[in-house]
Amino acid sequence: YQALKEEAERQGVAVWKVIVNLVAGVRAKKGRKPLSESDKIVWYVYKFASSVGEFRGDPTEENLKRLENTCKQIESRLKIDMSDFLSVARRYFGTNPERKALNDVAKDVVARILSSSLSSSQ
Repeated sequence: YQALKEEAERQGVAVWKVIVNLVAGVRAKKGRKPLSESDKIVWYVYKFASSVGEFRGDPTEENLKRLENTCKQIESRLKIDMSDFLSVARRYFGTNPERKALNDVAKDVVARILSSSLSSSQ
């Protein structure tokens, strides 16, 4: 997350734009060679951040289900526990949305996704 934040500051754009540009680069290269481990990690960071953004902006049952599906994929494919995030997301969907709590736990998930790449390469 810190590397993404620094790159966003360097480019003078939001972090999500850096992620979108990385994914666009991955898609451009997609037909040329198989995705590397880092490309996969970038994809999951982007997918998760997009799902969180959609849910946070419009906390409907449909967006919660999509977010839960993304979390299940991350759990099964990257072996990252998403239970703490899902607990906060479900509370956010309830009567008293806590934007800061959702943001904080989402940031932690992004850090775990990024560090999963580091631990798998060692």
